[in-house]
Amino acid sequence: MALARFEATRARVTIEADFGAAPVTVISDPIQVEQVLPESFRNSFDALATLDGTRRYIHVGVELVADGSQVEVSVRDNGPGIVPDIADSLFKPFNTTKPEGLGLGLTISRSLVESWGGRLWLAETGPEGTEFRFSWPRHAAVQSQPS
Repeated sequence: MALARFEATRARVTIEADFGAAPVTVISDPIQVEQVLPESFRNSFDALATLDGTRRYIHVGVELVADGSQVEVSVRDNGPGIVPDIADSLFKPFNTTKPEGLGLGLTISRSLVESWGGRLWLAETGPEGTEFRFSWPRHAAVQSQPS
């Protein structure tokens, strides 16, 4: 998130974080996480740039799935949403709606997350915003102890 703060300020976007009542530590390659999260933020920044006069925000959440088998990270914005025909092909390589995009960001992100044993998906989209989620298997996370 620290990497996204500069761009968020420039784009007039507030990033909110909710790490839940039971914090977890996830074992991962930080370089790979630094590829996946910023891709989510960049997509949200692009969507939010179309809003005029509306508070722009991205909400990042971390939680344990109810059955305790997964740790999930959610990135939700309050942008205009993704139209259905584009949503169906988001994770296909070289598929982009951006003039400067290659259409590889989500494809690469999904491959990285799957290499951890997790998954990346479009959880929700509509006129109130878009939410992407990615997960790690529970065996790759260690519950942190309160100090």
